[in-house]
Amino acid sequence: MDDPDGPVPIVGSSTYKKWIAKALKKGYIKNVELAKEIPSFEKGLDIWNNPHKAALSDMYRKQCARCHIWEEGRRERGDFRAGGCSACHVLYTNDGYYEGNDPTIRQDEPGHMMKHEITIKIPATQCTHCHTRGKRIGTTFVGAFEYDYKTDNLAVPFNEKGEHQELLFTKDYIKVREDAHFEKGMECVDCHTSIDVHGDGNIYPSTLYQVEIQCADCHGTPEKYPWELPVGYGTPVTLEGERGIYKDELGIEYLLTSRGNARANLKKQGKEVILTSFFSGKDHEVPLLKEKKLMGNWKTKQGEVSMATINQHLDKLECYACHSTWAPQCFGCHIKYDRRKIGTDWITTALRHDPYSGKQTITKTPGDIYENRGFMRWEEPILGINIKGKVTPVIPGCQVVFTYVDENGKVDVVNKIFKTSDGFSAITMAPVTPHAVTIPARTCEDCHTNPKAIGYGTAVSRSQAKLDKEEEPMFMNNAEGYYGDIPGSKRAKWQVPKILEFPYAWDQLLTRSGKQVQNMPHQEDRPLNKKERDLMEREGLCIACHQYYGEKEWENIIKTYGKADTPEKHDEIMEKAMKALFEKAKGGTKR
Repeated sequence: MDDPDGPVPIVGSSTYKKWIAKALKKGYIKNVELAKEIPSFEKGLDIWNNPHKAALSDMYRKQCARCHIWEEGRRERGDFRAGGCSACHVLYTNDGYYEGNDPTIRQDEPGHMMKHEITIKIPATQCTHCHTRGKRIGTTFVGAFEYDYKTDNLAVPFNEKGEHQELLFTKDYIKVREDAHFEKGMECVDCHTSIDVHGDGNIYPSTLYQVEIQCADCHGTPEKYPWELPVGYGTPVTLEGERGIYKDELGIEYLLTSRGNARANLKKQGKEVILTSFFSGKDHEVPLLKEKKLMGNWKTKQGEVSMATINQHLDKLECYACHSTWAPQCFGCHIKYDRRKIGTDWITTALRHDPYSGKQTITKTPGDIYENRGFMRWEEPILGINIKGKVTPVIPGCQVVFTYVDENGKVDVVNKIFKTSDGFSAITMAPVTPHAVTIPARTCEDCHTNPKAIGYGTAVSRSQAKLDKEEEPMFMNNAEGYYGDIPGSKRAKWQVPKILEFPYAWDQLLTRSGKQVQNMPHQEDRPLNKKERDLMEREGLCIACHQYYGEKEWENIIKTYGKADTPEKHDEIMEKAMKALFEKAKGGTKR
């Protein structure tokens, strides 16, 4: 695929094109003029003369390409869909049964559209036919969390017939809280624009360069309404002046995306913003942060302090760094590529169609993939820095541990960790917009006193670093493995084999000394640096006061302020004590 007309988008407003040109010039976003097909194993072997690299290339064709839009997907529950435009615009249920009135379409077999029609009213559950792997933003948005990749077909809870849960996307799921927007009745299409999903004519090597929406496009900031913000707000590239609004010939005012395109379903009515759902037609009044500050109607003190008082949070953090209280974290991606087996080549499959039915022709080639993971978590996402220079959640993406079996059954490599082109470990953590927004945000403590959130790994605290070896993880060291049998046995086998090339925990982005131990996808992505970590980490701050427990000073505080028998009373006492310190500092009344 090539882009002969160069980097100027073929769609979008003049403002949008101006911003794209500036962002490309500054290197914030990138484009390419030519995108080549990912090589098959045989072609990869010719290119690299390395079967392991060729196998990883073929893995893309056997796994990742299954969800590319011009391909119809596999015939499994939840994966039924069409290809091309109809992959989105023709609805399929999870079971793939036809429910329309066309007599030529059978209703007793799976693999058919729900109705014989094209629609722009696309529900989020249509998006989940693809968005269930990788960053898992589709299933996360609707509140589904997978917990067992290789299922035993005995998942609970039981249904009304007393039967086990049916597999969905070949996985089992549990219910977790859905995204606040979905909770309020919105769908993916209500936020994401045409350019977000169709592109603008340029070839971008990452969807991050293509998506044009930001939280502030709808909600603004505590200081400014959305229309008062510059084009590009929230990114390193902005245009001068306010972005304003788009007014049509009827005088209706529409808000703009962060890159300057009008939002057809987002209207300004005085100081209010109304979003009309493309799916349901329902109007939603959008909460505006500036209105909350002006009216003083914040729902919690924590929200007011974090957004309106400590404004560095909005300057340096993505909104969803705090408001994503969970994110799917698939730790340890164990892959075995076996040349003795055959697997579906989804790229070739998508290019071969039956001349009569028009359906894709499943095409298999030598080499197949088996994959599984170490474990799954949803709580306490790790934080890092994304291409915008902002604090963001990061999740595994992917932490590949590779095993290769050749044509003769020889296990050529076991639990190999690949290296990047500059020799760094290819085990990867990736910035993510989880699509798990909740109105109650992460607590202050969940980030500021949490070693995992900072990137050190679970429980790798300041205290642990003093008691153990500073560079070692607290609970899991993959290089140690687990023997688990009688010492001295001649026939015993290791229960959990060692992964010698990764002597760290899967949730460890860096050590406490600052050594980065996992890769990140873009050059601009990184862990929090030392200054940021020191500013963020407040683990153990309780000790500053509580070390005086039982002493005279402690008793004096109790006599003056009372006992902190509840969290609310503790807050009240701390606030009074702080005010007393302020008074003392400026020479006021001493207490």
